[in-house]
Amino acid sequence: MPKNPSTLLIDADVPCYQLAFKNQTNIDWDDDGNESIYTEPEHLQPDIDSFIEGLCEKFNTSEVVIALSDTERSYRKELEPTYKSNRKAEKPRLWQMARDYLENGDHGHTVKIKSGLEGDDILGIMATHPKWKDNHVVCTIDKDLQTVPCNLYLFNKPELGVKKVSYSQSRWFLMYQILCGDTTDGYKGCPGVGDKRATAILNRKTGSHKYHWDDIVFTYESKGLTEDDAIHQARLAYILQYGDFNNKTGEVKLWTP
Repeated sequence: MPKNPSTLLIDADVPCYQLAFKNQTNIDWDDDGNESIYTEPEHLQPDIDSFIEGLCEKFNTSEVVIALSDTERSYRKELEPTYKSNRKAEKPRLWQMARDYLENGDHGHTVKIKSGLEGDDILGIMATHPKWKDNHVVCTIDKDLQTVPCNLYLFNKPELGVKKVSYSQSRWFLMYQILCGDTTDGYKGCPGVGDKRATAILNRKTGSHKYHWDDIVFTYESKGLTEDDAIHQARLAYILQYGDFNNKTGEVKLWTP
């Protein structure tokens, strides 16, 4: 990674939830399963500011881009209605207040939201943009960013430091996701393929990445599926990169092998 990255690209969807939950307490006074919810909104903005400032101090920079998911639509849900449909948990009471502050508050940082995109896509596009690709750190807790060549910092695992994800590593992890799927995000991958088998398939050959795709198609076909099924899963797993989103039209360039 660069010694002093000029820009931190922060996945702000995460602290939006985490810090809203932090300032919420559920109390079951009568031990009857009926909880009362108490919130401390006065602490929320200072906690958000402190979180961002902590990252700035760690990386010795004040340049921050806050990436937020579009709450109105998702191009992946338009491809697959079941995408993230398993996420039914109720938002914390202060979520909207946190979101409003991150999106419109006077925190002094650049905010990026794009129609139909998740915060991850904004991070992927910016991390691979010629302006930032050599001088950034992506700050998130999401392992899916390993599908993007970038400087990756998981702030829930600070002991790992910053990982420089190469193109080859990002391509490998994307193929892994296509095989295994992601239950958290609600796409299935290839039936019957878990971590061990996916790793064995992808490590069987070296050289051209084309072999990875050939092996994935073969694996899908062995389960009675098609290459189109594999491509569909890939489009759910793939995080957009520079050139995949048209800012003028809002059109997404869908992944193809």
